[in-house]
Amino acid sequence: MLDIHFEGQKESEEVVALFHRSVWSYFRSFLLLVILIVLPFIFQLLFHYSPATNVFIIVALFGVLIIGGRTWFLWSNNIFLVTNIRVIALVQEAIFKRKFREAYLDDVCQVEAVVNGLSRSIFNYGEVLVQTEAEMWLNCIERPYEAKQTIFEALEVRKRHKNHPIHLIED
Repeated sequence: MLDIHFEGQKESEEVVALFHRSVWSYFRSFLLLVILIVLPFIFQLLFHYSPATNVFIIVALFGVLIIGGRTWFLWSNNIFLVTNIRVIALVQEAIFKRKFREAYLDDVCQVEAVVNGLSRSIFNYGEVLVQTEAEMWLNCIERPYEAKQTIFEALEVRKRHKNHPIHLIED
């Protein structure tokens, strides 16, 4: 069990595993960052030193800070928790848009991991489907097969504890 505490945690709830959205799902943002870092140097080589070069470098640095900060914020706030009671997805879609989805382990009837495509296979990220009465898709999750296995193991432990309740013995 991990020593993680979060808002809305139930009294006897313990976190079994924590997964993030894969950093590779932010490839476009990384590519834009690289372009913003490299462009000022190319601009400097082509136009040598000029006041416009300084302005361009300052604008590019602000772009790097804004895009890099946004990417880090989205990555660090997209988390997927498996606890001994439920599966929780905290999805940060934009800076001011956040979704909270959960499914109780008792209601889970199927778990599926999907890795589709060359880059997803190479970098080991994909989708995880947690099927209850509704579908809960966890997109671009790092290590989807491990996430699926973790949910199955939490389900097994939950079923074992339900089938073999602990009775208090009075003296």
